[in-house]
Amino acid sequence: MRIQSFAAAASLLISSLVAHADVISKSTSGPYTNVAAYVGQSFLVYGTGTYDDISFNFISPTSSPYALGTGYLFSTPYTGSPADLSATTTGLLGTAVASDGLYTFSPSVTLEAGTLYYFFESSLIPTGAITGYSFPPAGIDYFSSTDTGDFTWDESGASSNYTVEGSAVTPEPSTFLMLGTGLLGVVSLARRRFS
Repeated sequence: MRIQSFAAAASLLISSLVAHADVISKSTSGPYTNVAAYVGQSFLVYGTGTYDDISFNFISPTSSPYALGTGYLFSTPYTGSPADLSATTTGLLGTAVASDGLYTFSPSVTLEAGTLYYFFESSLIPTGAITGYSFPPAGIDYFSSTDTGDFTWDESGASSNYTVEGSAVTPEPSTFLMLGTGLLGVVSLARRRFS
């Protein structure tokens, strides 16, 4: 009976180490809709540690995820134009093409908790497509009204509604191997002791 309890506890421990997506930053209840623009958004990552499997989306008036075109994730603010966004832009962490309302970045892109990041997209978001705040509790909105105009931050302090999700980075496979070997050893020892 003790061996079964131990095995159940070990199984629970291992399953808790397996990654799952968490909301790591969000602003989701602003009531205002946008005017047509190319949009950027700063956001602070919550929690502790490092996250990968990052996805970003804006929020539509129907509270659905919204994404359009290609998204660019930066470690510093981007001040160029939407037309100049590229895979070689300074400070770029990764790019993602919109699909099913999300920008989903490569698993190699990681974000650190407590750090401010910047998202910019390269397509004109139509009027009324996304929602946001006039005076947000979250990050700052960036915008450009034309493809060739530089992104500027919204001096009124506005923010788009958005959600950022990620998975807590899990230990390396070798850590799982050592944990599994140790658990097998303990189970074997317990089995001998109770036999």
